[in-house]
Formats: sequence, structure tokens, C-alpha cells
Amino acid sequence: QCLAAAAGRTFAGAEYGRECWMGSYLRGALTQVNNSNCQMPCAGDALQYCGSGNHLVLYSTGGAQPVPPSHPPTASGFGFVGCMTELPAGRALDAAAVLPDDNTTLEICAAYCAAYAYFGVEFGRECRFPHHALRLNYLVVRE
Repeated sequence: QCLAAAAGRTFAGAEYGRECWMGSYLRGALTQVNNSNCQMPCAGDALQYCGSGNHLVLYSTGGAQPVPPSHPPTASGFGFVGCMTELPAGRALDAAAVLPDDNTTLEICAAYCAAYAYFGVEFGRECRFPHHALRLNYLVVRE
């Protein structure tokens, strides 16, 4: 089902037995690990494997990966700060709004988070914003 839903995209993957991820290009570095790390049965078919915790079973159509945007996008008065990773101790931006559809854009998140100095996007449809700005000290910039 996941691969069918990803029609028209270059990559599709499954994780946690029930999550389906897809996209036209890969963002960030991936490290290939032993396939035994990806043996969680799929929720819809226990005879298939759908990744596991933090391990993605990745498929490709074999098509060329499009070139990602050459400059970071901006949105409604917010400037790009960087790609961040959070420490295991907790969220850097501690409040979230999970939007009800897959049409989330930076502009939509910027409008939702207009009252805050920062916002972040994650998982393709989650806008994150700080209730406690000091938690931004936990961010680590990746270049």
C-alpha cells in the first residue's frame, strides 16, 4: 500500500511497521545498516517487513533524484536559520500543531506561528513553536 501511495515520487519507505514516507529526493545523510534492523512486520501484511524504530526500509523507482532547492526558502517575515537536530533530552520547540492535511506549506506554518519569534517544520505536516524560548539552547546546527 505504501509503494502504491508513493506513485510519481522517486523514493518511498516504511518505518515502525505502519508509517509510510515518500519524497522526490533524500534530505540529509543516510547510513545503510544490516537488514536485520528493519524486520518489524507491516501492519497490513505481517509477511512483509516495514522497517522498525528509527530504521527505514527504503525503495527507489530508479529515476534520477531531482536537485533540491539551492537556497533555503523563507516565509512571511521568518528567515531560514538552519537544519537542526534535537538532543534526546526533549524538544527544542516544545509546542506543536499537527495540521489535518498533507498540503502544509511554510506559509501556512508561518501564519499559524506568527505570534512567535521562531517556528520549525517537521514530519511534513507538523508546525513547531516555542512556549519557552530558552529551550532553543538545545538546538545543534548541522551544516
